[in-house]
Amino acid sequence: MPGEDATVVANLKRAGAVLLGKLNMSEFAMGDAFHHPYGRPHNPWDLSRNAGTSSSGSGAATAAFLCATSLGEDTGGSIRGPAAFCGLTGIRPSWGRVSRYGVLGAAWSMDIAGPISRTVADCAIMLAAIAGYDPKDPYTWDVPVPDYLAAMTGDIRDLKVGVIQERVNTNAVDPDIRDGVVKAISVLGELGAHLEDVSIPLIADSAAISAAVTAVDAVNVHQNGIRDHLDQYDHNIQIRLLTGSIMPAQAHQKAVRLREMLRRQINRGVGESGCLGNAHVVDSGIAAAHAGGNKQQRRGSRGLCRTARLHGSLQPGQPSRPFRRLRIHAGKSAHRPSDRGQTLRRINGFPGGPRLPASHRMAHAASAYLSSKRSALSRRRSALIII
Repeated sequence: MPGEDATVVANLKRAGAVLLGKLNMSEFAMGDAFHHPYGRPHNPWDLSRNAGTSSSGSGAATAAFLCATSLGEDTGGSIRGPAAFCGLTGIRPSWGRVSRYGVLGAAWSMDIAGPISRTVADCAIMLAAIAGYDPKDPYTWDVPVPDYLAAMTGDIRDLKVGVIQERVNTNAVDPDIRDGVVKAISVLGELGAHLEDVSIPLIADSAAISAAVTAVDAVNVHQNGIRDHLDQYDHNIQIRLLTGSIMPAQAHQKAVRLREMLRRQINRGVGESGCLGNAHVVDSGIAAAHAGGNKQQRRGSRGLCRTARLHGSLQPGQPSRPFRRLRIHAGKSAHRPSDRGQTLRRINGFPGGPRLPASHRMAHAASAYLSSKRSALSRRRSALIII
């Protein structure tokens, strides 16, 4: 039993949230576990299907209306994955925007907590409550937290959207999914946004970059567990930890350098456009009965999640241009497990800057266009939250 609340929990309490309890998840939020300590979470839209890895319970509970919104933790897609699998909206905040004090991490340079909700507006309300500087976490930014909700006017006529070509025109994306994403992008154009193509060459290698960085980071976090009781970890987690333990230093250093090069490429893309969009593909049809699906399905899904999360990775002491992601569903709905979950990711500029609300405005406008459902959380301005 923890001796004190994590900062995100303390912030939610101060904001008046009602905390219902804790949810099931993959072991240590490291994803792709064969066995969950408290049983495998199921997708509420189809109990034979997977709810997404890591923050699995958060996705399932929110989709099943057991709570208004929930907390997740994202290192390699653990907010975005369950959100897509369960037909929800998830925000992986910029690294340093939300305190990680009290959060058991997996990779210190990528871990971040954030909301999983049913609408962009709900996510904005929750993010505003948990974001901000925390003296207990020296990596948080001491910059103002904007009113995300106030920026959601539905007017995006002044925004530019850069469409990452390597994430749309690629064989890694199913043709049906690509068509759905292209249609969603066209909706933004119909709403007045200016669309332009952007190239991020290194994004094709981002999954390998991510794997090398996070594997070594995870070993540092779990070094005592590896030494004293490795056999008690889930089989897949053991493999990941042992892989990181024998990773050559030169391979890790090369990955760190490539990550910085990728970050600079994305910075340039944001500088040219103000907001980037790309396809995020996960297979919501994976059967829960087979430990998250076959190896090929898991490998493809996780690789694309890694690609997306690197958009926000930063080196310590360089909070100049992190990114913020929100998801809106395009084409086939992710809450229909017979289809593949499709999301259109939004990435925008640094915190406190003039483009800060761009991704929120973009996702909200498109979501409002695609769905007329109102958010219970937005109407009540209060939350029942499971973490």
